[in-house]
Amino acid sequence: FKLWRSRRVEGSGAPGEVIDTDNRLVIACGEGAVELLEAQLPGKRRQAGRDLVNGARIEVGERFDDPA
Repeated sequence: FKLWRSRRVEGSGAPGEVIDTDNRLVIACGEGAVELLEAQLPGKRRQAGRDLVNGARIEVGERFDDPA
C-alpha cells in the first residue's frame, strides 16, 4: 500500500480504523485523522481516495494494520 497524498482532518477512532467512507476515505490516527487523497494498492494504479473506497469496497470499521 502506497500513500501518495493525504491531509489532516478532524476525527477519532482506533489508530488505523476507517472512520468515514462518504465520498472520501478517512483513517483514524493516534491523534486526529487523515483523509487519503491519493493512494495505491499493491499491483494497482494510483487513484483518488474516494475511488479506492468504491473499487476496493472499503467500509467504516475496517482497519489498516501494520502487516508486521
